[in-house]
Amino acid sequence: MIIYEKTKREFIEDCSSANIKNILIQAFLDKGMSAPNNKETRGWYSSLRPMRDILLKSNINDAVTIGLEYHLSYGGRIDFLVVGDSDNGERKENLVVVELKAWSEAEVYDPNSAIAVKSDMCNGREPSKHPCYQARQYKYDLESWNKTIQDNKIEIYPLGYCFNLDESYRKVLTGEPYTRWNETPLFLSGDDEEKRMAEYLEKIVSKPSLSEHPLTDIDNGAFSPSRELVASLKDILNDKDKFFILRGNQDSIGAVIDKAVRDSLEDGKKRTLIVKGGPGTGKSVLAIKELAKWSSRKYKNKYRKAIYYTKNSTPRKCYEYIAAKGDVEMMAKFKELFPSQIGIADNARKMNSVTLGLFDEAHRIQTKPYQYHGINLLSDLIYQSLVSVFFVDENQFVTLKDVGSINTIKAEAIAQGSIFIEDDLTLDTQFRCNGSGGYMSFLDHLLGINGDESQMLLPPKDYDIVPFDDVEEMYEAVKAKNKDNKARIVAGYCYDWNSQYNKDLFDIEIPAKNGLFKKQWNNPAKRELWAVEPNRFDEIGCVHTCQGMEFEYVGVIIGKDLLYRDGKIVTNQKAISESDNTSKIRNCKDPIKADKLIRNTYRVLLSRGMKGCFIYCEDASLRKYLKSLIYEQI
Repeated sequence: MIIYEKTKREFIEDCSSANIKNILIQAFLDKGMSAPNNKETRGWYSSLRPMRDILLKSNINDAVTIGLEYHLSYGGRIDFLVVGDSDNGERKENLVVVELKAWSEAEVYDPNSAIAVKSDMCNGREPSKHPCYQARQYKYDLESWNKTIQDNKIEIYPLGYCFNLDESYRKVLTGEPYTRWNETPLFLSGDDEEKRMAEYLEKIVSKPSLSEHPLTDIDNGAFSPSRELVASLKDILNDKDKFFILRGNQDSIGAVIDKAVRDSLEDGKKRTLIVKGGPGTGKSVLAIKELAKWSSRKYKNKYRKAIYYTKNSTPRKCYEYIAAKGDVEMMAKFKELFPSQIGIADNARKMNSVTLGLFDEAHRIQTKPYQYHGINLLSDLIYQSLVSVFFVDENQFVTLKDVGSINTIKAEAIAQGSIFIEDDLTLDTQFRCNGSGGYMSFLDHLLGINGDESQMLLPPKDYDIVPFDDVEEMYEAVKAKNKDNKARIVAGYCYDWNSQYNKDLFDIEIPAKNGLFKKQWNNPAKRELWAVEPNRFDEIGCVHTCQGMEFEYVGVIIGKDLLYRDGKIVTNQKAISESDNTSKIRNCKDPIKADKLIRNTYRVLLSRGMKGCFIYCEDASLRKYLKSLIYEQI
């Protein structure tokens, strides 16, 4: 969605009159969107004025098209665009994508991250993205999915512009670990840089486009995956990636989804389905398989748009990573399929703009989650999808704001006139926990979920479940299983996030036989890929970075929010850390709900392992109780 599209002359006039803020706010409102927050709108003039100055110094034709605030469908937003023809005798349309940064300082955030930069934004507490990386992301997205770009062979030129950084910062932003972005031009502050950038633009977009509204033409471009992406998606369909192989009754449920899509494409009526399944039953694998199928194949000679969305960003990013085989630049090309909250909100009022919406971990859907500028997320998901499929496990609610129950989804679908498919679509095969349905039954009884805790089931013998008296020993045992990057350690919400703003501090500190066990929560700069990136074992994950993911072996640190007292397991919501601003369990005024959420959280954590789960409980009584259960069967 393009917010602002005018000529170079008109942009200079708007910017010189200092009225650009009001013009952009009105443009957002005219598109049916709420304007960004005051902090961002106040920054528009100071960030766009340098671009005005560069255009004034250039010999670019006054009729060349300027675009601002171009919203990509997956949730990205391009700051500044210039569209025009080069002055080389050929009539060829070019597009310059500019990522603007108002940083006054910059340094390497993490020597292992080619993306994260420590800037003075947010007082340096949260990492920013390298401008050249972001600009290249936008290039890849447009090239990979937009039919107008592909058919017209529009060449895209990305660049980064840090208009407040002087030349001394070039070594920081072009040295390690950022060298892979050096083929993308980076411009800094100063008169010489402005002149250099003006000359660069003159070579690419000196003449106006043949089209009167070239950005509108691009914005209206049909959904069309590139050949490269179609090939990658077909690898998933053809089972070349073992992670996405279908088993059990996934195929038959997939057939029901496919029929619903075909029926809706024929009669134009909306349809909604709910696929149920506990941890490890293959909800995500089925969703990704359907995503690949409908994104890579034409139906009646036309590609149909499918998206995969989870409220929690971790599964989205991890499946991008897996589909792209870990290549950062290839991941950028998959973003169209994995929209963020912002992307969903930007398309909220476009009815049936998506043929198939696949909404995984749907129990985690919230009415208005963080950074969501729509009105109601669930309503918007159904509205923009011709066919909406929700993958649900009602025993995985883990925060007070989670509202994705089956009844709520069904009621909203019916309210929108969507045909609700009543078929019982329940995945019936356990792929995690060594295929052991008995382990999930044991967990549910242990935690008092869907069972009578007093009639305790013993853990199955076919799953490697080991309790430990020492947290360091547990850590070393899980580490020994991490030979192929397939083991992780996770913990409950009981530990303050001290390292969030100071990387020298530790978060999880527990007495051990050989001293103090000290670890940090997963790196906030790369939290979304904690589950799949190599060399991340030493970081401790939480429910938000592991829900929807799986490992061969998982180690679980059970904090003091889960205890054993008077012959039964009880919860203690006051043991939840004050740093936990997500679950809201600590200050929940409904003790029954808080109790349920704590139990659900550990159900998620304890069910992440395919082959085994190693456990350390801070509560000595709970440790003793678990050992008695596990070793009683031997």
